[in-house]
Amino acid sequence: MLELSKIAVWLTWEHQTRNKSMAALLSVKYMEFISRRSRLFRYLVLSIKTLKFLISTRPKVIFFQNPSIALACLCVFYRKLSGNCILVGDFHNIALAKTKIYRLNSFVARNADLILVSNENLLKSVVEMGGEGFVMPDPIPEDESAPSNVYEHQQYILFISSWASDEPINDVIAGFVKSSSFGDGIKLFITGRKKAEKLDFTESYYVSKGVEFLGFVDEEHYWQLLRCALLNIDLTT
Repeated sequence: MLELSKIAVWLTWEHQTRNKSMAALLSVKYMEFISRRSRLFRYLVLSIKTLKFLISTRPKVIFFQNPSIALACLCVFYRKLSGNCILVGDFHNIALAKTKIYRLNSFVARNADLILVSNENLLKSVVEMGGEGFVMPDPIPEDESAPSNVYEHQQYILFISSWASDEPINDVIAGFVKSSSFGDGIKLFITGRKKAEKLDFTESYYVSKGVEFLGFVDEEHYWQLLRCALLNIDLTT
């Protein structure tokens, strides 16, 4: 039996921790194609790079992340042309939601051999789409950053957020504000690029209650925050 590392590849068009840790767990070659161009040119550039890679390496098994739906459709298109590879999609919440592109996501699910999801509730959505699903929770990623004591003497709760529509941001903040945490000297740190229009109250109000909006956090900084937090919160609805 061949090792996956010799016949498989994991494709993604963004830096996302689940992709990297899942590929490492499965011993699959990890390929992260990134472009900072505007959306139309980004899709064009990344599609060309991805197709060139697939044509030159001809993997027998292709894992891909959805979103991006563009990457997902490209993989289906490639499989239909090559006809001899196994296609495994890793569908995140938004790829299973009944949005404007739900039919397109369903098409991808039906044309893949297997769809990976992180929990049982999402598995039901895959079945509704007509796909074959399998639950594979996020593996705990390895901390590759150097130890640091930058946050060692601070007391804080870390809310890991990308400010996506399926994250209960206001619920978490309201719970913190209503608790006695701030009075006890504990703060709530929130990652991700803040979207003020999503907040129930003004940013200045929350700051006065001990909430700090960190914005985008680089990987090394992120690991240091995780390491020193009293509690790490990562939720979707």
